[in-house]
Amino acid sequence: MSILYVSACSTVNEDVKRSTNMPSSDPKEIAKQALPKSCLPNICNVPPKLIFAVPPGYPSSAKRAGEGGFAKVVFDIESSGEVSNVRLLEASSPVFASVVFEAVKQWKYIPAVLDGENVKIKDVEQPFRFETGKRR
Repeated sequence: MSILYVSACSTVNEDVKRSTNMPSSDPKEIAKQALPKSCLPNICNVPPKLIFAVPPGYPSSAKRAGEGGFAKVVFDIESSGEVSNVRLLEASSPVFASVVFEAVKQWKYIPAVLDGENVKIKDVEQPFRFETGKRR
C-alpha cells in the first residue's frame, strides 16, 4: 500500500505526490499508487484498476496555518467499479478526513474480475499524507 501525498505548495494538478516524493500531475499516476497490483486467491484474477481519481484538496484552513496531517480511509469497490462504503480509519484532524472522504467517494475503477465475472472488493485501505512543503 502506498501513501498518497498532498502538498500545500503545489498547483491543483500537482496536489498528489507519489510515495517516492515525485510530484504527480496525472491521475493515472494516482492510480498506480491507489491499489495493489495483484489479487489474493479466490478474491480476483484481475485486480481493479483506478480510471478516475479526484485528488483531495489541501484544506484551506490547514494550508493558512501551515499544518500538515494525514487521513486513512477504507472503502469497497463494487462490481460496477463504483466506490462505496467509504469509512475513516484515522485522521490527524477532521479537516483532512473530510477532504479525503469527499475525494475518494468520486473515484471510479474498472472492476476486479474473478473467473470472468466482475466482483466486489471489500476493505481497500488508502492512506493520505498532507505536507506543507516546509522543511524543518
